[in-house]
Amino acid sequence: GSSNFDIELRSVNMSPVKPWCRKPTGCLTGPSVSDPDCMVSSCTETMIENGYTRIALGVPPEGPDCQFYNTTDPYQGLVSLQCNLRTTTGFGFTDVNEDRPIRFYNTITGKMVEVAFVKHWSLYGDDRRVYFSVFRADDGVDGVNRNLAINEVNEIFANEKK
Repeated sequence: GSSNFDIELRSVNMSPVKPWCRKPTGCLTGPSVSDPDCMVSSCTETMIENGYTRIALGVPPEGPDCQFYNTTDPYQGLVSLQCNLRTTTGFGFTDVNEDRPIRFYNTITGKMVEVAFVKHWSLYGDDRRVYFSVFRADDGVDGVNRNLAINEVNEIFANEKK
């Protein structure tokens, strides 16, 4: 069986953070399709009962596969990553997240990633990537910080029972 696990989102004061939601009408999907009109920045439990779907974070069976995200506007010069941290596809473009900084918790190990900024909870309808920055100054292609950031997030969310 798969060893998917959930990722909890918490603010620095430990209160839960909720990501964006998909409208009941759904999103356009396909290679590199980024649909901004199908998403809302928040939704209530009543909206969910009426067909809205909140983005849920978790690690798919293939693992997080974190990579550097070559964004044109890196947040405060920090390392930007793109990682498979959603177990489902079919979401559209989400804009900048205002809850920051936040923490991504591995619910099995208790380890966490301190996230400076979430650029996109989802971007393309056919992938599972979350785009975010961590608290390490980006030092370029072969940089120690960039590689440490990638390796740390991959390790914290490695898809194996501990």
